[in-house]
Amino acid sequence: MKANRNWYVLYVQGGKETFLRDMINKRGDVVAFVPMMERLYKIRGEYKEAIKPMFPGYLFIKTDQEQAYIETLFQEYRLKLRGFRKLLKYDEEGTSALQKEEVTFLDAILDEEYVLRMSGGRIVNDVLMIENGPLVGQEANIRKIDRHKCIAYLYVKVLDKEVIAGMIIKEKTNDEKN
Repeated sequence: MKANRNWYVLYVQGGKETFLRDMINKRGDVVAFVPMMERLYKIRGEYKEAIKPMFPGYLFIKTDQEQAYIETLFQEYRLKLRGFRKLLKYDEEGTSALQKEEVTFLDAILDEEYVLRMSGGRIVNDVLMIENGPLVGQEANIRKIDRHKCIAYLYVKVLDKEVIAGMIIKEKTNDEKN
């Protein structure tokens, strides 16, 4: 993904993210996307894979255009289509809601389809070792793992929301080689 573009976030009506994304992407001068995450869910005793929005109700935009252009675009679409709530801003000056660190983090963990794929690893002597997936190298950012729900909770916050990622722990062992 191209990290040097400007990123903006729109708050939209839940359930309309995909429709609004498709409408904006018809323009060609911006890339609208909904960050998704791959997860495992247990249904009737079997694990099923599903892809769900990471931030329900939020639509992300990448563009080389400046803030004023995005504000005009937002107002134009808000008049034409239902579902747009507001353009998120970080401060009163109108700075984009996403900070540079958040953009760098999202750019690193999302694939080319803007999906956070499942990661896999092991726990050895109570130490998490991520072996594959986008969370490789992010071990220090993981604050909690729920092995039964196959998710990891990260210390990193995006839009003041905790990031949750799909995680499969293959095994938990205690080496007694001390």
